[in-house]
Amino acid sequence: QSAVRACRVSDIGQETSKACLAICPTTHKSRMHRLARYRSGRVELWITPCVVTMPPPRSTALIVPTNERLCGTQFAHFPKGGPTPAATKIGERDYERPRAERLLYQCESVDGIVTEFGGAAYESAIADLPIVSGDADYPVRCKTGGAVRVPIATGPLAAFADGLILAVPPFYASLSWRGQLLNAYSNAFALGPPTRRIATPLMGAGTRGAP
Repeated sequence: QSAVRACRVSDIGQETSKACLAICPTTHKSRMHRLARYRSGRVELWITPCVVTMPPPRSTALIVPTNERLCGTQFAHFPKGGPTPAATKIGERDYERPRAERLLYQCESVDGIVTEFGGAAYESAIADLPIVSGDADYPVRCKTGGAVRVPIATGPLAAFADGLILAVPPFYASLSWRGQLLNAYSNAFALGPPTRRIATPLMGAGTRGAP
């Protein structure tokens, strides 16, 4: 379950002010409700079981924390806090880490749920994005701290009429974690549609390992 801060974008002078959203694990919550409002209502904090299937009301875009390749979750489960597995598939016995270490499943991450719901249309939209670095085996479509917008709103994702904003937060162990995380939020909200509401989870608190 997730605590979510929902953002409405509003113009202030010649600049665009964008609300941000945070998500944090919680327990004993089975329904969505708003916890608080900030900045004259431009920022709202929500509790929701799932920001993808139950976003804050009137959210028209969703920020999706993802990886540099924008490839979604390609493994049955993966280590929390990284590094990103290089193998084509991974299992607990295949990965050289302590068995007691926390492993996340696809359904436990926003990226995993969006990957599953998006289907072929989502994969096709990602494939159309340019490769900015890397190689054929590890094509990077968005660097850490960056964000790109995918105008897709089909199937279970149809509620997000203004599309998905894919952002790449850093791993918590990164020496530049704070600055790169701020860049990820800033770049993501810069792609948000004016006068609309953007929902986002607390980036980096899942597979990227932030406490």
